[in-house]
Amino acid sequence: MNQPESFPITPGTWLDPSEEPSQGECGMALQDPLTDAVADFRPDRDQRERRIASVFARVVMMREEYVGLDDLPQIPLAAYEAVRDGPEPGAAIAPKAQRTSLFYSAATFKDKAVPPREWLVPDLVPQKTVTLLSCDGGTGKSLRALQLAIAVAACTRWIGKAVARGRMIYLSAEDDDEELHRRIDDILRATGRSCDDVQGLTLRSVAGEDALLAVETQVALIQSTLFEELDARASDENPALIVIDTLADVYPANENDRAKVRQFVGILRRLALNRKCAVMLLGHPSLTGLSSGSGTSGSTAWSNSVRSRLYFSRIASNGFENDPNACVLATKKANYAATNGEINLRNV
Repeated sequence: MNQPESFPITPGTWLDPSEEPSQGECGMALQDPLTDAVADFRPDRDQRERRIASVFARVVMMREEYVGLDDLPQIPLAAYEAVRDGPEPGAAIAPKAQRTSLFYSAATFKDKAVPPREWLVPDLVPQKTVTLLSCDGGTGKSLRALQLAIAVAACTRWIGKAVARGRMIYLSAEDDDEELHRRIDDILRATGRSCDDVQGLTLRSVAGEDALLAVETQVALIQSTLFEELDARASDENPALIVIDTLADVYPANENDRAKVRQFVGILRRLALNRKCAVMLLGHPSLTGLSSGSGTSGSTAWSNSVRSRLYFSRIASNGFENDPNACVLATKKANYAATNGEINLRNV
């Protein structure tokens, strides 16, 4: 559809009468009052496009004047149709959704058992939230995360600690299928396990593909098609852990944009809450994070938004590594446990 660069709009929403819609599923109509032309945004059959329509609607409501093509989320032009006389005959106007208050009194806790805090790895990786694991490239971040994945699936220990048993999803944007095969084979041989022990480990390599888990717009980050695929798989499998490797490949915006960082971590946090699992995001520190030993990169919102942040680093004295295989896992942030703990390890 050919659209002008920008035009004043009159927003309107309606449901497609040919379908049985769920609550909140609607289209967007943008009308040019000068020509009566209507851009009919019709996200009737695709869950992702419904979310985009919702963001698009917020753009309209906030601007209340001109909306240009740059304001539209990235979406195939096939999602737009041209009509001349407004909504189709018989189309029902979608009522504004009523927001239900979810506030409650703390007195409702009376006589209820206090729920125990759930851990995937005690004091290191909490359940139902996001853990950020970072280290310099080549230190063994992906290898350690795969070892954790296998420990969860095979009910073994990880870095000497007991882990919760369950299914596991490992999404890799760095290693292809062949490299994943080699690494898993090495770990299984070293631990005396076989492929029969890791039937609960689900792999997905997106190396060389579009690995973004969100799409950036001028208003907000929107969950991507890959995220929908990941979420659907998690819904089917009910994993105990989802590992995402690595942050630089899956995050679409500027790492220093505090608002976007918090939105992205929020998307992963909802995934953890909805699927009742731990989400571990792997990342690399900046040069400043390396030199300071903090292991951070980009905005401080990365550290502030996650509930646990772990950092693998090599052990060096005056810039010299006595043992190139020696490393330490430091707890840089822990909302639910002690911080500044360290575990000395060796890569073998």
